[in-house]
Amino acid sequence: MNSLFRLAAPEWTLLKDKTRLESLSASGIFATTPESEFDDIVALAAASCQTPTAMIAFADAEHLHFKGYFGANKPLLEAVSQCFFVPTVQDKYFVWSADPRRAADSLPKKSEEAKIEFFAGVPLASTDRQIIGILCVTDICPHNLTENQLEALLALGRHTERLLKLRHLVSDQAALINERNSEIVIRTLSESKLASALSRVSLINDIGKTARSGADPATILKATVTKLGKALSADRCYFVTYNPAENTGTIAPDWHVDGIPSLVGEYRMFDFPYNTDEAFLSGQTSVVDDVLEVSSSPGAQKSVDLGLRALIRAPILQDRRMTALGVGMAVPRKWTEEEVSLVEAIAAQARAAVETAMHTLHERALLRDVLASVTEGKLILASSESELPIPLPPYGDSIILNKEGGLGELRELIRAASKTAEHDDLRTFDLMTAASEAGMNAIVHADKGTAVVSLDEFGTIQVRIEDNGAGIDFDDLPKATLSRGYSTKETLGHGLKMMIETIDRLVLLTGPTGTTVVLEQEKLPPQPLWMVSQH
Repeated sequence: MNSLFRLAAPEWTLLKDKTRLESLSASGIFATTPESEFDDIVALAAASCQTPTAMIAFADAEHLHFKGYFGANKPLLEAVSQCFFVPTVQDKYFVWSADPRRAADSLPKKSEEAKIEFFAGVPLASTDRQIIGILCVTDICPHNLTENQLEALLALGRHTERLLKLRHLVSDQAALINERNSEIVIRTLSESKLASALSRVSLINDIGKTARSGADPATILKATVTKLGKALSADRCYFVTYNPAENTGTIAPDWHVDGIPSLVGEYRMFDFPYNTDEAFLSGQTSVVDDVLEVSSSPGAQKSVDLGLRALIRAPILQDRRMTALGVGMAVPRKWTEEEVSLVEAIAAQARAAVETAMHTLHERALLRDVLASVTEGKLILASSESELPIPLPPYGDSIILNKEGGLGELRELIRAASKTAEHDDLRTFDLMTAASEAGMNAIVHADKGTAVVSLDEFGTIQVRIEDNGAGIDFDDLPKATLSRGYSTKETLGHGLKMMIETIDRLVLLTGPTGTTVVLEQEKLPPQPLWMVSQH
């Protein structure tokens, strides 16, 4: 699709400003071919602002060149070119929408042809601070941006400007290579600085692709802290969620170099002096080169003891809780402007994943309570390994379950354990049936699994079955656990519903990397909760 469109108002003075046009020409960006880095930015902008379309455009005296666009067709690009205007360098951002309270007379008129009802943009400046283009998002419906969405758009605008600067630097070096012997160029140019810049752009694009991959939010967040921590040669990198009202800060997930402990867990938020900083609490990035220079309080020493003497924290969400992306060092470190900008750019990209993760955790907690209630406590939905039952002493060896066999061996081992524990025939049969179903699910949905049978001195039998499949989809959990016969594939059993009806307790941990089912059967049936509550 053509990316060059004629502007509706080429007579505007700002469009023909000589200095601006010289800066545009020097940037070497106008009327160039598409580049994946700019495509990534507009995709992120649309996702962050929850708009159907986003674009990066550069304007000369008469034309608008769309360097990257997401979700836009030719009529929409033509419509944008009809209402485009050149902002001034003083404009940090500009927004108009169908809401007359948000509109401004100085902003472009809405396009009737493409029915653009919402337009929000960030000016893009050249290295000499001339406005040469915009990063913008549009919608055909009235739309408002939250403060977090606006901050994400501004961060992506800053990243785009850094990308333009890098292109200019690479272009200049290429020109020098053509003029000089490459050996002389290597001695005279700062290769380390260029390599570092190229590495940062590659990292941002890499994490951006991961964030848009559709992977589990927890996987995205873990990949983000791992890649960023390694790229900055930091001691650790982590996400932390603060709840000022409850004075808590919860770290999860985190990455750290070998030889130092993880910081995953809950802490008292205001024990640390940098958490009382009003600028940080209001949403600004916090940069600490040495916490002992900021404060001599016990909290500062506690931070040092945790391996956080120098740190950067970029806020992502603000509400009653605030999540931040943090990078830490056990020793003092003078953070550079480029390093701070990189953390901010990555934080902006991770924002959607953080929101999704928080929403998923909330829904999962709600679903856990509902399922526990309707099954009278027989089904427990675990959110991590730590919430699974403590393994009992093993009874026999672990069993490999696959299409070649294993289920018969599992049933016989359960029969032997039940005889040792003096379970009656009915309870023995129920446990064998539930374990067979769980094992069959592992084979059908993940090709194979492992089973371990355990037994304690009180006669409680525990069967733990694990697989490395894709897990039960979150949306399928209510049906899978409450509907007899429900399955997403052809199986021989009646699913989780049948298991719940035949054993005392079922603990389920499922996710994109696998499923663990723990079945527990006591010697005698436990009393129903409604009977226990009457005593």
